[in-house]
Amino acid sequence: MATLWVLAHGTRVEEAYLRGLAPGRVRTPPLQPATVARPRPLSVFQLGLARVQRLLARGHGWARVWLQPLPGPDPPWKLRWVDPPGMEQTVAH
Repeated sequence: MATLWVLAHGTRVEEAYLRGLAPGRVRTPPLQPATVARPRPLSVFQLGLARVQRLLARGHGWARVWLQPLPGPDPPWKLRWVDPPGMEQTVAH
């Protein structure tokens, strides 16, 4: 659970950087999720851990946070998707 909490804070810090705001001023997630991966000088976990440490040192532990998935890299050309029988319509790729 703590890992997700740290990752969610990292997502908020990253979104604040992209919007040109302080993390405390970002109140809502973006309306549209990112459609392309972007380079990250620091991982979302590192950003979140630093943010959580600062908040806890100041006596604050809770903030509105969210997770924002980014598209992953294209799979290797030899990789094949295999759906379990009966699951073809429930799994989206």
